[in-house]
Amino acid sequence: MSSIDVAPTVLRWLGVRPPNSMRGEQIEAGADVGVSRLDALRARWANTRDGRQSASFMAIVTLAGIVFLALGTWRGIAVAARPALRIGALGLLWWPSAVLLAALVEPTSRAGEALLVAVVAIVLGVLTERLLPWARAPIVPALACLVAYAIDLALGGPLLTVSVLGPSVASGARFYGVSNELEPILPIVLLVGLAALTSGREVTRRTLALYVGAGLALLVVVGWGRLGADVGGVLTVAAGVAAATLVLLPGAMSARRLAVAALVPVAALAFLIAIDLGLSNGSHLTRNLLRADDPSELRELVTRRYQLAWRILTSAGKPALFLASLLALAFAWRNRERLYGGLPHRGWSAALVGGLAAGVTGALTNDSGPVLFVNAVLGLAGLTAYLLGRPPDEAHDERPHGGRRLR
Repeated sequence: MSSIDVAPTVLRWLGVRPPNSMRGEQIEAGADVGVSRLDALRARWANTRDGRQSASFMAIVTLAGIVFLALGTWRGIAVAARPALRIGALGLLWWPSAVLLAALVEPTSRAGEALLVAVVAIVLGVLTERLLPWARAPIVPALACLVAYAIDLALGGPLLTVSVLGPSVASGARFYGVSNELEPILPIVLLVGLAALTSGREVTRRTLALYVGAGLALLVVVGWGRLGADVGGVLTVAAGVAAATLVLLPGAMSARRLAVAALVPVAALAFLIAIDLGLSNGSHLTRNLLRADDPSELRELVTRRYQLAWRILTSAGKPALFLASLLALAFAWRNRERLYGGLPHRGWSAALVGGLAAGVTGALTNDSGPVLFVNAVLGLAGLTAYLLGRPPDEAHDERPHGGRRLR
């Protein structure tokens, strides 16, 4: 519920149909919740915005550093560097799933939640690293993340809503759906999982169909009003998958390809609107895009989003994070041969380019733009760490690897 929902609710109770230009929806009764649970939820929603998201992320990085120091002490720095990078990167891939697991417990302290998330993520990262070959290991955390969030959203988001990656309920955000913090992470996780799945295999039409199909599935999960209800996420996912598919296509880049890729987000919006109207009789997406009576209302919507984005960008600590993210991208581009030279499959390049496209598009189309951009860069940094940690025999190897262990 939000303040804009009060007026349409009162009109509905009086038997009056709200005008199309009125924002908000009728408030509906939910499940019965006791007073003690309401108080616990109030405290939880306030606690999830006390830095737990960044604290849990940094805790994973810290534990990965401890793994590196332990391995370096035991076997030497030359042997420890690559496994530590792989474990840390896999831990970051497990991070969104560990966040949902922590939401089951609802830890009261920030340090306790950060430690719980980090330990679960790193332990799962170690197990994934030891049990699966390098080229395939990301499939498991990527699949676990996407399936877990799809199921939770289908159930109404009971875990996401109280997780550190959930919507900002305490600050008045909607009570359900994919948050701006989570929005750029999901397409990056998808593209990394697809890169791991297709690595070592020839890129064919079936490969491209796999990317398109997986992108459509994630687009529905993120954007449909009955699931993620994230309008901006439709553009973010579409741009990321379209850019990744462009990288996979053989031959040189052309103006025609770029034009088609630019139209993909527009087609994605049309696709979601059709689903929204056909299956939901109009929901979050159509309320945002189809209720404007004239262009001035659309301009107002866009202006308000950029005003909010600017307010976030100029808030405490955000300018430094945003500048650091820009510098990280510049650094990666300047040293691209050293960082990404000799990748074993185009799928990994597609994940990097698609992830960046998702982050930039999300930043330009959401009212929390700087947050999406920073989170996308952090996700790409994790992918870069995994690529730097690849075993030496993976470089320039395009052949299928079968089931042998890669080190």
